[in-house]
Amino acid sequence: MVGFKVEWSGAYPNLCSGEWKITTENGIFNIPDENKTTNMNTYGQYSRWYFGGVSGWEEKTEYYIDGIKFDEWIVTNYKWVTENFQALEIDHNEDNYRELYEEIRAHDFRNGSCKGCMWRMYAAGKPAKSCTSRPLIKTEKKAPKATAKKIFFKILTKVLMGLGKNLNNNALKDDPFNDHYMR
Repeated sequence: MVGFKVEWSGAYPNLCSGEWKITTENGIFNIPDENKTTNMNTYGQYSRWYFGGVSGWEEKTEYYIDGIKFDEWIVTNYKWVTENFQALEIDHNEDNYRELYEEIRAHDFRNGSCKGCMWRMYAAGKPAKSCTSRPLIKTEKKAPKATAKKIFFKILTKVLMGLGKNLNNNALKDDPFNDHYMR
């Protein structure tokens, strides 16, 4: 186990503006510009919000699955990952690649997931837009119902992974499925 430390500097209320930093005890990864300031496209459940409904001011949240699983992700990112493994003298084996992927995945995000832009848009009087300024997908799909057991294990997992340092964040109480409030 290498012990990768993965950080995304973006945070609420502007999660999508940040940079990746990946470190090990051997040094810091050199992340290419095209990957440094955007999501890493790892597989997971994400959410997006928008204003909608009859009034145009009702907050809507949709949950969706996005990204690529480990096997495809490592092929897509093989060049920069292996260059960093070589430069930092990390063994080139599947366990180490998988450990890196899972650490990145734990911090990955999608634009429109943290709801931070909502308040700026509300103040600007711009209803029925998402923070990515794309046209809204008007839908009445309901988010999956949370069971107490599901929420408990999701929170416990984040705490054990060292991501639960802000559990007193009020946003967590409002939206227990949004991973990014749990950082």
